[in-house]
Amino acid sequence: MIKYAQRAGMVKGPACQDESTASPHPIIIVLEPEAASVYCQTKLKDHCFRQGSKFLVVDAGGGTVDLVVHEKVESSGLKLKEVACATGRLCGGSYIDLGFHQHLAERIGCYRTFQREFPVTALKLREQIEEIKCSYDGSIESVTLDLPAKLATAWENHDRENCDFNGTGQYDEIFISGDDVKRIFDLVVNQILVMIRTSLKAVGDIESIMVVGGFSSSPYLMKCIKREFSAPVKHVFNPPDPGSAICQGAVAFGVVEANMIFSRKSKKTYGMSFARIFHADDTKDFLIRAGDISLCINAFNVFVRKGDDVPVDYEIKHVFDISDWAENNDLEVNIYATEEKEPKYVTDEGVQKIGSWSLRLPREAQRMSEAPKIEVLMLFGRTTIELQVKPVNYRSRAKRQPMIFNFDTDLTSR
Repeated sequence: MIKYAQRAGMVKGPACQDESTASPHPIIIVLEPEAASVYCQTKLKDHCFRQGSKFLVVDAGGGTVDLVVHEKVESSGLKLKEVACATGRLCGGSYIDLGFHQHLAERIGCYRTFQREFPVTALKLREQIEEIKCSYDGSIESVTLDLPAKLATAWENHDRENCDFNGTGQYDEIFISGDDVKRIFDLVVNQILVMIRTSLKAVGDIESIMVVGGFSSSPYLMKCIKREFSAPVKHVFNPPDPGSAICQGAVAFGVVEANMIFSRKSKKTYGMSFARIFHADDTKDFLIRAGDISLCINAFNVFVRKGDDVPVDYEIKHVFDISDWAENNDLEVNIYATEEKEPKYVTDEGVQKIGSWSLRLPREAQRMSEAPKIEVLMLFGRTTIELQVKPVNYRSRAKRQPMIFNFDTDLTSR
């Protein structure tokens, strides 16, 4: 994102070709749950967020639901630390829409075909479904959807051709029972309840649950959350204007107090491949010889483990001897991430290569009496990880911009 914003001339930076109209202010990437957390603290002024208190933020959006548990670091200000790794799942409000469309497809034989052939007309049902989402509280006996005339005609023709009449003789509307509506909602809402239960079980001592995002305007969702969690948790909040919580919180994050996060939990284990002393339990496929020394290649050198507390602006440095350069004197430093806490090899299942850094050994370094050394540094910034590789005991004229990753391992630039 940062790189392409620079290329587009929006902000100044290494990739910006024309800085005459580019903004000098850097882009700040804000994580959605953290933006929601800031919003809740600024809007719920009547609630006392004391030092040491823990609260769960549930960001229920259209596509995803993201959860994060924060602990107040200071009694004043907004400074927080992440207590548990942020989690997310595809169970937002749009999946209620999908549930209604699936129900219609089960009852209207030509519905899927109609959706493909007349997508714009099919979207006319969206407003009615949205009204149901915003008003349903679990108590209605049934709902009625008015069908577009083109869909009503297609449905009737389909039934006539297949001698399969709907029993009512009416094709311009469809009745959905309260039980079916509840089933559609529960398929999504129950997933959110499971996520909240998991967070409460993992952390404990959570004093407040704050629910934001567009889907939090659903009366049924809030009713279910309050019904199940009002006893174990002191406060369950749905702050004012929850649909814009992310946008308003992101502005506050960037303008008011950009350094509000004290530390985060690493969502992955990060590291690089390297050669170490060969152990008896290592696979022989990775055995190489360096003189009289037996080495194991493809070993996973860990910089930070999943679940570790990582303070903002925390640096981790590892120094490596470069004893075996390729024939063209190039070296590739590969960076990996995994869900496992103790990965052994970078070839293990679930290990993902998220970036690489190419180095060329200068001629001077090739003639050194000792092995050339490089320093690999990972800097954990506000919401990104910055990687730098530089020589230790030799000089290099090559200038390289740092490689930047999102905190959830995706490579974002260079």
